[in-house]
Amino acid sequence: MRMKVAFRIDSSGGVIRARRQRARLSLQKLADRLGWDKSRLSKYENNRVAVSSEVIEQIAEALGILPEELALDCLKCRYEALNHSDSEPARLLEKLLESLRRMRSA
Repeated sequence: MRMKVAFRIDSSGGVIRARRQRARLSLQKLADRLGWDKSRLSKYENNRVAVSSEVIEQIAEALGILPEELALDCLKCRYEALNHSDSEPARLLEKLLESLRRMRSA
């Protein structure tokens, strides 16, 4: 059973936009996949609204990636130390993500 944790991450819009662009999706196309109107997605991408764990899960699913992967990207944007592969927290989080990817593909 998946445990819901309530949290919000500010300043994640650039990460969401970059992931959308990497997937070669227009704002409208991703909004359609989410069942949202384009303006709602735009608010997240322009940091007018902080993302919640529920929103991260929805966007990740629409992009075909793990929610944890998107959440980690958002946290890396907020906490610079997580961008340094030589830091212990960054190494642990990358190991965790790799394990989650293997579990998902099994």
